[in-house]
Amino acid sequence: MTPSIAVRFADLGWPIISPLISWHSGSWINHCDLVLNAGLVSAMPVSGVRLRPPATLPVKRELTIALPCTPEQHSHAAAFAAAQIGKPYDYFGTLAFPFRPPWNDKGRWFCSELTAACLHEAGIITVPKKASRISPAYLFQLCGGIER
Repeated sequence: MTPSIAVRFADLGWPIISPLISWHSGSWINHCDLVLNAGLVSAMPVSGVRLRPPATLPVKRELTIALPCTPEQHSHAAAFAAAQIGKPYDYFGTLAFPFRPPWNDKGRWFCSELTAACLHEAGIITVPKKASRISPAYLFQLCGGIER
């Protein structure tokens, strides 16, 4: 089977949280997941980083961007993602967004930073060295997405 890697961008439609994230980033996108052959790897409040079947997270709106990658890049991204499973959600990171702390604290994650780290570590996308926090909307841009 040909490796498949993609990012699913979504509006979860959660009261208060989703509109705040969308307002801060200036986009309808307030969540993202790494889509691998095995399922969705995502970081969510309460449950942290988990591998989920694709249909377990209902959304109001979504857009998936497939990313070209080699089998080696796919394996590297999947292995990095697997190593993050079980790590906690980065509540501090989401609250500290305006203060621009480093984006790649590998001890805890929120959705867009986890997804960006998996893709960056595998060489599928390049996150600029000057980047601080990576919002779902910023990751959308890094993946070549165009707002619709």
